[in-house]
Amino acid sequence: MSDSSWAQDKVKERFIELSKKFHPDNKITGDASKFIMIRQAYEEVEEYHKYRKPVTRVDDEMRERMDREAESMREWRIQAEKEQEEKRRIKEAKEAAERKKYDDWRAEQRAREERYKIKSNLTEQETRELHARNKLQAELEREHKQKQEKERLDAQGQFDRRDNLEKARKEA
Repeated sequence: MSDSSWAQDKVKERFIELSKKFHPDNKITGDASKFIMIRQAYEEVEEYHKYRKPVTRVDDEMRERMDREAESMREWRIQAEKEQEEKRRIKEAKEAAERKKYDDWRAEQRAREERYKIKSNLTEQETRELHARNKLQAELEREHKQKQEKERLDAQGQFDRRDNLEKARKEA
């Protein structure tokens, strides 16, 4: 095997390896721009071998180009690893936040259970009084909100329109 065919074989092997790695269909390392650049470089090398004198060794320019490509691939790989690490950290932070949210919810549930236990120790009469007080308080709050809303609408001159809408809803 001559040096020229050996060099061509090595270039072809490297091209196949890089084209598989950067093919756009490759979901992990696919990069269309790098794939096109690699394909164009390979076509130039093939054209050189086809129409020019046989290459007995890889010339310095080609070696530099391959070194630059290898360096850019290393940089790209390092960047991809950094991005994966960042995604992992974000995922862990989200999981920690979800765990904290669950822990807080569970603590609130336990506090409710304790309040319920305290309330369950009340007598039946005290329980009825407590429910009546809560119901009255809710009703007073509702009336207060309605009164505030009515005052606000009166100030805007829209109370009549609201009454008409409510009457229309009741009739419908």
